[in-house]
Amino acid sequence: MKLAISEANGPTGRLATAQALTERHTITAITRHPETFPLADPALQVVAADSREVAAVTQAIGGHDAVRSTIGVPYGSDAPTTLSESATCIVAATTTHGIRRLVCVTSTGVPMKPAPGETFFYRKTVVPLLLKTRPPTVRGRRPPGTDPRRQRPSAGPSSARPASSTATASPTTPSPNPNTPAASPPDAT
Repeated sequence: MKLAISEANGPTGRLATAQALTERHTITAITRHPETFPLADPALQVVAADSREVAAVTQAIGGHDAVRSTIGVPYGSDAPTTLSESATCIVAATTTHGIRRLVCVTSTGVPMKPAPGETFFYRKTVVPLLLKTRPPTVRGRRPPGTDPRRQRPSAGPSSARPASSTATASPTTPSPNPNTPAASPPDAT
C-alpha cells in the first residue's frame, strides 16, 4: 500500500513510519523539517510540507492509497487549533484526490504523567472520563454480539413462519422487547 504519514517527525509519526516500513508499505513521510527526519529506507520518501496548508498536503498525498495523520499538540500549547486546522486541510486534500482511507492517531495522554500546567480537575476528571468512554480497540474488543452499536434488529416472528398457500390466523405473539410493538396476526384474505 502507498501510505502518506503527516507530521511524521514526531514520536508517534516516527513509530508509525517505522511500523509501516516493516510491513513493506511504500511511505511518504510528510514533515515540516525533513532535514531532521531520522529514518531512511528505499521505500521511504520524505517530503517537506506543513499539514496546515491545503496546497502542500494536496501535493504531498497525490497518488496514495491512504493517509495517516499523527499530529499531536502538547497540553497547554500556544497553538491549540493546530490539530483542527491540519485535520481540515488533510480532509480537503484526501477529498481532492479521492482517497477514502484516513486514519488519525494521537498520543494525547501518553505517558500518563502530569504535563506542565495540567490541572487537578483535568487529571482526575477529564482524563478518566475520556479513557472510560473511548470506543473499543483491537485489544479492548468486546465479545461478539455484545456491542450495542452493532446489534441488528431481529427479523421478528413473521419471517420465521413457513410459507403456505393458505392463510391461517395465529394468535398475537408478545414481543421480547418492550419498545417493539407486538406482531399482529396476518390478514385473512
